[in-house]
Amino acid sequence: MNMDIKEDLKKVLEKLKNHPSSLIKAQYLRRFENKGPADPAVQKLQKAACIEEPLMTIQADRNKEGWWYASNPGAMYKKYQGTSWTLLFAATLGAPPDHSLFRDSCKYFMDKCYVEKIGAFESDRRASRAFTCFTAHASYFLTYFGFFSDERVQNAFKWLASNLGIDGGMNCFVMEVMLNPTCVMVLPKFLKAAQLLRENERKELLRNSVSKAVQKLLDVKIDHYQPVEVTRWNKDVWTKSGKEIRKMKSEMKLSGQYKQKKSWTRFQFPLHYDSDLLEVLITLGRLGIKKNRILQGTAERIYKLRENDGSWKAKRTLNGKMWKDIKYQDDWITLRAIEALMYYY
Repeated sequence: MNMDIKEDLKKVLEKLKNHPSSLIKAQYLRRFENKGPADPAVQKLQKAACIEEPLMTIQADRNKEGWWYASNPGAMYKKYQGTSWTLLFAATLGAPPDHSLFRDSCKYFMDKCYVEKIGAFESDRRASRAFTCFTAHASYFLTYFGFFSDERVQNAFKWLASNLGIDGGMNCFVMEVMLNPTCVMVLPKFLKAAQLLRENERKELLRNSVSKAVQKLLDVKIDHYQPVEVTRWNKDVWTKSGKEIRKMKSEMKLSGQYKQKKSWTRFQFPLHYDSDLLEVLITLGRLGIKKNRILQGTAERIYKLRENDGSWKAKRTLNGKMWKDIKYQDDWITLRAIEALMYYY
């Protein structure tokens, strides 16, 4: 990070370093003092976080069999309280990776959601309805909680890599009703999972899919991937049959102009299936992608979104939808923003 910028953010960093949240303090050590997951100070804070909110309520609402969401063990995807979302949020928050309850729930999840036919995860085990984002999220939290060596997780990574389209976006059955031929929204989720792997593991499992996905994000200037015609398309498509949609696509003439994904500058923590600029830059930074004009320009956009006090604010929220509201959302956003700037400003 530029020294002038670092000095400018010194007070903000000090607040994060001495934060009342054990999770945020642990993330400060991981992100800004290069402490590894085995560092005693990090582990002590993560353990303390288990008796603080939101992890305390998340654990309390877990069924002893390993699932979340009322009395319905099949509701893996239930927004945003199902097992898959809860495990994703726990990993994103920085819960202890060796936590026995979360690890047992990961085992439960794999047993219930793995589709052997395709080597991916799907909430109802329908091979034809496997969302790439669902498998990308699962690959992330399963790897985070220590299950990368499981053959099912490695197969899921391979399945994601094999679903990259010719243009670098991700193939998914959902795109049949979308104007874009492939999904760009899932690329940050795929890369976020991939950055948890060692370099040799990425090369062995993912081949050149990581570089292709990165290049796609650069090609669309990170968040300029929606054709300007998408607004009109989305108004018309939902009342049409599959045959009508295919006909509409064949007749649609695109201008070649693209608009920004506005939500990607409306920062949120934790994220769901959508992404934001912070997630992209942090993920690319952790992957070791070198600074270039696009990435530096994106970092400048992030820097300009600071508030007068030098922090960043959450502009979207999942509070009221999860098992427990997330306190200190602005501080989580600020933590992420500073890490993003550290790589590319």
